[in-house]
Amino acid sequence: MASNRPGDREIVLEAVSAALSDVVTEDRVLLALQAHELALVHRFGVYLEARLGRGLRQYGLAVDLDYDRHGDLRKLLPARPDRGGERRFRPDLIVHRRQDDTHNLLVVEWKKNASNPMLRRLEERIRSLLANEVGHPSYGYQLGVLADSGDDGVRWRAFDSDGPVNDWQDAGS
Repeated sequence: MASNRPGDREIVLEAVSAALSDVVTEDRVLLALQAHELALVHRFGVYLEARLGRGLRQYGLAVDLDYDRHGDLRKLLPARPDRGGERRFRPDLIVHRRQDDTHNLLVVEWKKNASNPMLRRLEERIRSLLANEVGHPSYGYQLGVLADSGDDGVRWRAFDSDGPVNDWQDAGS
């Protein structure tokens, strides 16, 4: 691809894949120890930022963990029938321009040893963050990634506003 814009989907997906592989190869001890998912998300963020570095700086983007702002307001998820009203939300990792939702590039949700029902709920969450639905805040992320780690590796799946863009993949393979 001729462009190095971080918004180019292929560039971002390649960086995500490589950064997840880095977690598996460089931080296997965290997986084996079943360290808290935030430790894994942090390492993933370090590798992702290194892989997108020049493009991030060029377009004024940042990699943030647990970022709960929507402009100057709290980030909220839409109400669910089983949960009641809107809820405060902190994505595990995002790539964005702070205070400017027109440049929300990537949102990542990460769980350890997630059950299928949990993965379905997280997929629903990611889809809501990619959507531009009437009646709740529009965050407009271009891509979403769902990562599920175990003591022997990480599997992941990416989404855009039309749905999944890949099948579940094992990082590092």
